[in-house]
Amino acid sequence: MKYAKILSFIILLGASQSFAQNGSSNWDNIGAGYQRGPSPEALLKKADESKGESDYYAAMVYYQRVLAYDSSHLAALQGVGECANRYGAFENAEMAYQRLVDKNIGNENGEMTLRLAETKFRMGKFAEAQALYQKFLANKPANAPTESEQMAKKGLEDCVWADSVAYNTELRAPFAAVSPINTEYSDFAPLVVGDTLYYASYRFPFDQDKHSPKRHLVKVLAANLKSDTLARQTTEFNESNRHTGQVAYSHDGSVMYYTICEFINAADIRCDLYMRKRTGRGVWSPPIKLPEPVNKAGYTTTGPSVGYDAKTGQETLFFVSDRPGGPGKRDIWRTAVQPYGFAAPFPLDTVINTKEDEVTPHYHAGSKTLYFSTNGRRSMGGYDIWASEEQKNGAWETPRHMGIPINSGGDDAYLSVTQDGLTAYMASNRRKSNYSEGAKALAEGACCFDIFRAELKKPPIKINLLASVFIHGTRIPINAADCRFVDLGPIGAKGGMAKSQTDNHPDDHRYTYELEPNHRYRVVMLKPGFTLDSTEVSTAGITASTDIERELFLRRGLDLLAHALDLRTKDTLDGVKFELKETGGEGRYDAFVNEKGQKYHSFLPAQRRYWLVASKLNYTSDSVEVSTYDLPPEAFHTLYKELKLRPRLEKFLPIKLYFDNDEPDKRTLAKETKQQYIDVYRAYIRRKQEFINKYTEGMAGDQLKRESDSLDVFFERDVRQGWEKLMAFSEELYEMMDKGDTIVITLRGFASPRAGSEYNMNLTSRRVSSVWNHFDLFDGSIYRPFVESKQLTINFEPNGEKFSPKGINDNIKDEKNSVYGIPASKERRLEVVGVLVNRIRKL
Repeated sequence: MKYAKILSFIILLGASQSFAQNGSSNWDNIGAGYQRGPSPEALLKKADESKGESDYYAAMVYYQRVLAYDSSHLAALQGVGECANRYGAFENAEMAYQRLVDKNIGNENGEMTLRLAETKFRMGKFAEAQALYQKFLANKPANAPTESEQMAKKGLEDCVWADSVAYNTELRAPFAAVSPINTEYSDFAPLVVGDTLYYASYRFPFDQDKHSPKRHLVKVLAANLKSDTLARQTTEFNESNRHTGQVAYSHDGSVMYYTICEFINAADIRCDLYMRKRTGRGVWSPPIKLPEPVNKAGYTTTGPSVGYDAKTGQETLFFVSDRPGGPGKRDIWRTAVQPYGFAAPFPLDTVINTKEDEVTPHYHAGSKTLYFSTNGRRSMGGYDIWASEEQKNGAWETPRHMGIPINSGGDDAYLSVTQDGLTAYMASNRRKSNYSEGAKALAEGACCFDIFRAELKKPPIKINLLASVFIHGTRIPINAADCRFVDLGPIGAKGGMAKSQTDNHPDDHRYTYELEPNHRYRVVMLKPGFTLDSTEVSTAGITASTDIERELFLRRGLDLLAHALDLRTKDTLDGVKFELKETGGEGRYDAFVNEKGQKYHSFLPAQRRYWLVASKLNYTSDSVEVSTYDLPPEAFHTLYKELKLRPRLEKFLPIKLYFDNDEPDKRTLAKETKQQYIDVYRAYIRRKQEFINKYTEGMAGDQLKRESDSLDVFFERDVRQGWEKLMAFSEELYEMMDKGDTIVITLRGFASPRAGSEYNMNLTSRRVSSVWNHFDLFDGSIYRPFVESKQLTINFEPNGEKFSPKGINDNIKDEKNSVYGIPASKERRLEVVGVLVNRIRKL
């Protein structure tokens, strides 16, 4: 099926053939058999044959191959321009015609200038096209045909017209392709019903087709608008061996109309309208073919849309047909839906229908507007979308062009508007659609439709917000409050800046604001010496003028905001239980556990006193007094409180303390040492660079950097962090001892397997002894009284090398690995592994 018939099929069925199904689909094989040095004459012959068959894409490619031989070949440049324009590849046409004009080839009568102007017009370059038409008229060649002058004058008028209507858009922003559902095949005829987007797609192979090659079928799909991925599936009413197309629903959703079409020969299609009636929840009747004279034998009937008059309850079925009786080739018809059938259909008058084609009608009942596509009026190129409002007497307003970006230089159709009038969908084969990048997509993009979506500007309705402010618990108005009005933007929109304004009415407590449909707002009331109050307002679903009233209440007092920190790390804690306890008064008690990033927030009335307590498992608690007595007569303010929680001992475990090789006290079998761990630690940490140098000796490049970094991390993260945790543990330990807790600590020592087992057992005993000395001598021996009274017990567990994992180097001659390597270094440690606390608090 060639491009001209494909376009006809698009408009006829409410569907479009994928270009991948026609003779040009195999775009990378065009010219097969001509690849080995084809002559320009042979390529021109193939180009002319393809153009004669209306296969404009193939013809364009053949002409471009001729240009590879001769970039100024007149017939090839003209052929590229003509075929690219017919195909919709306007960029290629512009290039060809621009070269002919610039080199003045075949442009003696100015025809190429006019072709270039026409192409630029189709691309939306109205100013450039206008300049070319003016240039032609100002310097008209003597041999220019009379019709060329008429063409230039009409083109100039079209440029002025296009520029005047181009940006009279009814959209908030340009259409965006609905990427999750668009494919390399044509997707079109979108219609939203509730939370479902119905649309048609020509992606389905016709498995039972006897034609060769097999063709495709159109089927209707339904996409769930509430799903994150726009989940979609084919509807159950699709035909297995015929096209199933555009869907429409009655006002109450009890009747579904749709199109069924079938091939009547290899390329031509004929369509009829069908309906199904709802017989129960989710249950529909079998398909019912609409009777004569809605369907008419021998002619196509397609494109259903339902109109509804809320005052009379009358329902109208609009459709498209090529039957006789209308003014054009394909016209929009209408019939009244009656209780037991349909009235005789009639075509819309010539205010809507023209001598050419009017197709894809969509009637929006809320605004009484008919949207349709036509090639019988001025356009940006191809089919454009127009709109007309129905008057009370049944007449139609003069249609208005929908401008850019609804219309383009391609074919634009199937515009539909959601029931609330806020969102529009359409289908278009415009350039730069979802599948228009790359060579293959170029072949598909010019023929195949994608679905687009955009938000419309607000309907002509008035929504007013009336906000009033009172003293809390009363109806006493508060004058001179600051009212902050914030526009949070369209519902569902992501990002963007909120717009706000602040007003103050010295002699009034009421504030009025005009709202937009489908928006969110926040109103905040403030006054010095009072709390604030706020409310949010949504205009979602509002389609008629209305007033929204909101009352806000202020009271004297202040806001309390509190958070808790880890006293050791200074990090904000979550999972903290905040308890607010009133001392006297009404005895108020609040409890709140914060999640990540949350602060405790509470309103505190004036003339009250409270204690705020923060607690968390494995942490000490903290508390602070909060008073609202004698609040100053100034703008209401917020009181911030920071509580500090110290980790309990259990939070620190295990504590790993690392030792230098054979330390403390080298080469001895003694089981005790007089050194404190701080002395051993300081000597060890000073040897960091020596360890790095010894271990990396002979290394270079990435290995040198990698191993150096690993040892540096070991000393800074493991060795130093162990010491810092021991000091924090020691400070917390004293606080708990001072409060009366009885505590048992277990120390466990380890050694690398470099020396003998007995030696290593004694070595780990000395390491345990050095940590015991730390607790015995820490801060002037503050722990010694607790040890002597048995309030603090320290258990020792020297293990030598018996827990060393397999593979740790124990070769005394391999000093590099058995002394300086990280695996061996990590085995030379002592761990504080257990704390048993018996909480007995002093009274």
